Amino acid sequence: MTIGMDSKLKEILANPEAKAIVEAIRPGFARNPMIKMAMGLKFSDLLKFPQAGFSEAEIDQMRLAFQALNQAEPKAANPAPTANFESVRDKVVIVTGASRGIGEAIARCYAAHGMKVVCSNRNAAKGEETVASIRARGGNAVHFTADMSKPTEIKALVDFAVATYGKLDGIVNNAGIGMGGTPLHEQSLEDCERILDLNLKGVFAGMKYAAEAIFKSKSSGGFIINIASIAGLMPQSGMSLYVATKQGVVGMTKSAAMEYAPHNLTVNAICPGHTLTSMYEVAPEETMQLFIDQIPAGRMGKPEECAYLALFLASDLARFITGAAIPVDGGIAAGQRNVLMWRHPELVGVGDGTLSADSTIAAIMEVPQGVAVVEKYLPGFADNEQAKMAYGLTFKALCEIPQTGISPDKAEAFFAELDQLGKA
Repeated sequence: MTIGMDSKLKEILANPEAKAIVEAIRPGFARNPMIKMAMGLKFSDLLKFPQAGFSEAEIDQMRLAFQALNQAEPKAANPAPTANFESVRDKVVIVTGASRGIGEAIARCYAAHGMKVVCSNRNAAKGEETVASIRARGGNAVHFTADMSKPTEIKALVDFAVATYGKLDGIVNNAGIGMGGTPLHEQSLEDCERILDLNLKGVFAGMKYAAEAIFKSKSSGGFIINIASIAGLMPQSGMSLYVATKQGVVGMTKSAAMEYAPHNLTVNAICPGHTLTSMYEVAPEETMQLFIDQIPAGRMGKPEECAYLALFLASDLARFITGAAIPVDGGIAAGQRNVLMWRHPELVGVGDGTLSADSTIAAIMEVPQGVAVVEKYLPGFADNEQAKMAYGLTFKALCEIPQTGISPDKAEAFFAELDQLGKA
């Protein structure tokens, strides 16, 4: 809206920049009780009253200032964040369990985008190797040896990060152990203590000491990321203790997210599915295939795919995301899979689209010549509503069902004619 000498006084005083023009010449003008009685007047009309007390020179000065104000570029009220990851540059982050697998991938990804990474794990030699390789690529990283099952060492880790870089912006609580394949009663109390100490108590201590340091650092983009598991979203047999810890991590994440949301500290969990890490190196081929068969995407995940999400959650692009438990699992946690028949598998690259006896029933029934062949061997098939449930099958598969009522010889002739459809 254009603001000028002919604007109403209330419009001028409602505009911070226009109000500042008047106040620069007559300090306290807006606070004058008498002014409230003239809010509906044009400013130019008000200035005609001798009681206003503005000189000609002051009026000309304001007129020029209003002209300059209207010629200025309008300012965006809330400029949108740039859709890149520049906002993470120079953020200081701790990544636990950073010497291998998902933790190492996250540490490398963070450093590649300009973050200052404190890598922590129990194996000093392996940790230093990770840091050396990050530095060789131009990244900024240091190592601190710590056992994340011991709260005193976790506090020392956080203190080291602040002492080294002067602040802390975030932590990725990744360190943990797997424990499964055993009925609950066959797991020992020692097993229980060991997994609780690292997977649950260790995450708690990491969140606790990191949150305190992030608040003290006055971070404008603080974040906590807990690496949970799809076991934190859906229980799995033979993994009672592991499931308990990961579901505890998810619950703790959500609760803390609500506590810290008013203070601009986001708390989220990443829930990996079957991911190609060292945990799977000892698994036999048939076991690996069993895992792959459980994944709708048909492959194992890569550690880098969790790292990309961790980068996003650390950036200013994700400041309104908190309390989330996000699966990175190829669709496992989406739900239970059922038998699925594609009526048009050619759409996803199966076959060349040429009609034959190996085409689905749906594809054949969409072509008049195909319908004619089918009606010749299976009269009434096209009008059979129940038959439409089998349109994802082939006629070869359908004719193996005794209820179809077609002899082997007749079926062979049927298939031969279907094969001719693609040659017509």
